Amino acid sequence: MLIRLRCTLLLLLLFFVSAEAYSRNEAAAAEFRDPTAEERAMTSVPFAPGASAVVLNWYQFVNDRDSYRTEYLRIKILSEQGKKYGDVEVVHLALSSDVNHIKARTVRPDGTIAPFDGRTFDKVVVKVGGVRLIAKTFTLPDVQVGSIIEYRYDIANLGNTLFNSEFTLQREIPVVHLEIGLHPYVLGGYETFFSFHGLPPGKKPEFHGDKYDLTIENIPPSRRSRSRRRRPR
Repeated sequence: MLIRLRCTLLLLLLFFVSAEAYSRNEAAAAEFRDPTAEERAMTSVPFAPGASAVVLNWYQFVNDRDSYRTEYLRIKILSEQGKKYGDVEVVHLALSSDVNHIKARTVRPDGTIAPFDGRTFDKVVVKVGGVRLIAKTFTLPDVQVGSIIEYRYDIANLGNTLFNSEFTLQREIPVVHLEIGLHPYVLGGYETFFSFHGLPPGKKPEFHGDKYDLTIENIPPSRRSRSRRRRPR
């Protein structure tokens, strides 16, 4: 099963955005949090037995008005294989965007905190002509079986441009709780809107106040073999 949500723009515009935008970051709801007793005791996921890790919370927010995206994850490590999720890569276009405001930490099984030292590295994923796809990489400290790793970051669009954004709501590991949000760009009859497919019955983005919201729980891991694009015959 593949679940995707696409935010499509009718117009590509340049506009001014002040540094104050980040002080109003809607991702405040996704600040670090202490594990619950249930999360600390968790060793498996009923709807995905055998998973090496599980996403406890996943928050994605796109602000088209101020031209940035925020992502936040909490992941419980359930096995030795799951420790690989302590190595994080954030892929972006080098000339179009930049990754910043990275915060991260590891909550050890005994509840003590291993803070992230702030070191990041860039590596080229794809280079075609003058276009480079870059991965901003960093590693969470002291990741153990039973740890909960937690991190967040912003991706700012350079030149304050707007372009199509795609939310992929399914990962190779299960997700317990997912929230997405979109603050649309609206000007003179042009505005951001959603197109989507594959959502659970009765689920769709809804407009509340000044932004779209969607919450989904207990999302099973993706099956890559079912999500491949096939050529028409």
